[in-house]
Amino acid sequence: MAAPANAQWPLVSSQSSSEANEVVFGWQPNAPYPCGRLVCSDVYLYGSKGMSFTVAGPTQATNGEVEVLDVETRAQLVQRSFREVLRTLGQQAGVQQILQTVNSHWTDIIRPRSELHPSTPRVEVGIENDQTVVFLPEQPNYGIQPQTLVTINEFDAVQNGQDKETLASTWQAAIRTGLSAALWEQSFDQQYPWARLLMAIALLILAALAIIGLEKVRGWFRQRTQVLRKRLKASEKELQKSMAIDPEAITPDIIQPASPNPEQSSILLPSEETFKPLMAMTEASESVNQLLLGFSKGFLKEQTLFKQQRNLTKFGGRLLFWLEICVGFGIAGAIARLYPIARPYAPYIFGQAILLPVIWLSIAVVDTIIDVEIDYHLNQWGKEMQPEDPRSSRVALRVSTYSPAIKSGTTVLFTTLGAYLTIQAFGIDPTVLASAGAIAVVAAFVSRNVLQDMLNGAVILWTDRFAVGDVITVGTYTGLVEDMSLYTTQIRGAEGRLITIPNGQISIVENLTKDWSRVDFTIEIACDADIKQALELIRTVAEVMLTDPLWQDKILEPASILGVDQISHSGILLQVWIKTQAMQQWAVGREFRLRVKHAFDEAKIAIGWPQQTVLLRR
Repeated sequence: MAAPANAQWPLVSSQSSSEANEVVFGWQPNAPYPCGRLVCSDVYLYGSKGMSFTVAGPTQATNGEVEVLDVETRAQLVQRSFREVLRTLGQQAGVQQILQTVNSHWTDIIRPRSELHPSTPRVEVGIENDQTVVFLPEQPNYGIQPQTLVTINEFDAVQNGQDKETLASTWQAAIRTGLSAALWEQSFDQQYPWARLLMAIALLILAALAIIGLEKVRGWFRQRTQVLRKRLKASEKELQKSMAIDPEAITPDIIQPASPNPEQSSILLPSEETFKPLMAMTEASESVNQLLLGFSKGFLKEQTLFKQQRNLTKFGGRLLFWLEICVGFGIAGAIARLYPIARPYAPYIFGQAILLPVIWLSIAVVDTIIDVEIDYHLNQWGKEMQPEDPRSSRVALRVSTYSPAIKSGTTVLFTTLGAYLTIQAFGIDPTVLASAGAIAVVAAFVSRNVLQDMLNGAVILWTDRFAVGDVITVGTYTGLVEDMSLYTTQIRGAEGRLITIPNGQISIVENLTKDWSRVDFTIEIACDADIKQALELIRTVAEVMLTDPLWQDKILEPASILGVDQISHSGILLQVWIKTQAMQQWAVGREFRLRVKHAFDEAKIAIGWPQQTVLLRR
């Protein structure tokens, strides 16, 4: 007769479904899972499929929810009894002698032998309390008292598709084979005590060499990505500098030299006849537009090529990274396979070595395809929009801005999806994580800010408030937009400081370079100076500069001489507006001020200065 059945199925559940759901992290070998209309739990005797089996139990409906009975505890009791038998055997002197003298092989820790170990105890099938059990009979030479290992019930028989007696014989063979395999490994440990550790170290060295090799190749991909990123930046800068085609190669014959006007003091004034050909430049704008259009399309094509190459190199880097992760998990699974206590987790670790790379590589493939599609459609949109304004670089700048911004948004979405799938793969319950107080508060706060930044970033892109390459003012910060995503905007200040501004905090923005720019030129002359002469000199300088091949491509139209803007005690303020290409207002303004200063010096027109009247009273 066997001792009381420690692993007998309890008639009343000791664990509710809500308690079962409190388990959040990690994969558990004995965790219950639904199997048809029953609930099952796996019993891992010694980590091998042939030495394991599944116990089953009923489910009980409560308020529409399925309540899991305690099959997990039942499986753990079987495993605990199994390990207790092994510990008892290891304490017997006779067994120890057999373990040290038996002929062991290194394959004993990889696969079990077909023959039983000489020290394997008897395992029998019997009846206890009208239930079929697998038990160990009394065996004094092994120090074993009668002990029940597992009770077979009708649910086990239904799940395994056998009657109780046949299933008991199957489990009897599995338990005895498991004991034999464990004893063979103990014999190996007795004879080669350092073998497992040395094998684990060798596996770690092999993994380190493989990861180092993969990391070197991945470093090349990173360098290639950086090179392509620099080429994209250089191409954008070249666009800003070269969108204006040199008109000297287009209409050199329509620009006539200015003839000197003897009525003015050595200042070159173009006559009315000389100025008329300047107006005729608009008739030649079609050829200029064609050249500008060709340049813009070439830029878009070059950008698309660079972006496609960068997408491929980034995917190659991701592939190598997840191969490194795969190697790490694979080696960890192999090491877990070496040690009996960790062996039940080896299948899970090997599964992660395949599942996680598959998840993230699938995410990377889809993300790369989406990136390629984004670049393709943006390039097509740019080709369609560019003919509307061939002289402007705006469309090309918008394409170079939209591409990384939209792709950063899709990358965040796919990364979030990958993180969710990874949590699921690790056996973590996302609903329990979400219900955790601190995590929920942090997630809500972060998601609110991220969502606000993303929405405002999308509005900025949609309304074309600014793009990469524009000079903008946001609050007290002014600088060149160096990078932009759906979430942040980075501008480079005059002192080289990189300022990062969340898009959600951008409400009012001043764009100094969108489509075109303007020189707001003001100069104050002395109160007794000849205003008409001063205005004529300014007009002459503007017209001469407009005909200069070095500057005429940067000035969009003749200067607007606004005239006298203010009269004060310090002088007379004159104001001029000059419409220029985007980003050219500073260069044109500096040159224009220099020329006006030289013209005023030659004409003896004094700059204004503050004046005061002093009254002396006696």
